[in-house]
Formats: sequence, C-alpha cells, structure tokens
Amino acid sequence: MAKWIALILVGVYTFQLLAYHAWTDLGVVWTSIGAAFLFIELRGAGPELAWWTDLKARFGPKSKFQVVRKARPRRAAESNDVYALIDPILEKSRNSACDTLLSKIMQSRKLEVASDRKPPGADVIL
Repeated sequence: MAKWIALILVGVYTFQLLAYHAWTDLGVVWTSIGAAFLFIELRGAGPELAWWTDLKARFGPKSKFQVVRKARPRRAAESNDVYALIDPILEKSRNSACDTLLSKIMQSRKLEVASDRKPPGADVIL
C-alpha cells in the first residue's frame, strides 16, 4: 500500500514540476528517486523488487554456447575443370542472346519496311 501511495505522490509532483517548467527540480527529484531505488536494491529488498532481478537476468550476460560442426572433406576442383563446367553455360547464354538479338533486328526491319510502304490510293488528292 505504501509503495502505491509513494508512486502516486511522485507522479503528482512530477506533473507539477513539468507544469512550472522547473527542470532542475525535476532532475533533482528523479535523481533522488533513482538513488533511493538503488539503495533499496543494494540492501537486498524483499520480493517487491523480484521483477527487477528478473529484468537484470534477462538483459545480463548469458553463457555462450558454440556450435562445433563436423569437418566435411571438401572436393578440390582444378582450374581446368572449372572452365570446362562454365564454358557450356556461357555458350548457351551467348547463343540464346544472339538469337534474341537477331529476331529483334528482323522485327524492326519488317516494321521499317511496312512503314515505308504507302497504302494504295495514297497518291490521290481529293
């Protein structure tokens, strides 16, 4: 019951100091509150501050576990094998790129030829 009354009084006094813009007094009040809290905590307060202990345990240092993986033998690839694997992929992409480029050029030429043609009767003036 006493802690709730103290909490209400601290809240009222804080709002009063905020309303008067008494910043130094506000700093002094909250510094005093912090010092009192630390004094009670260091003296070993009862179960009222069990939440503080849980909070410190949550954010405190934790034991570090290390995962040790099994060593797998790595397959060493020779430089010639790498080129032999990459060459077919590059050849395929080059061929498909050339085919795509050629088809686009042919389409653009057909469009140019079609746009250059005059429709029949276009020379007739009305």
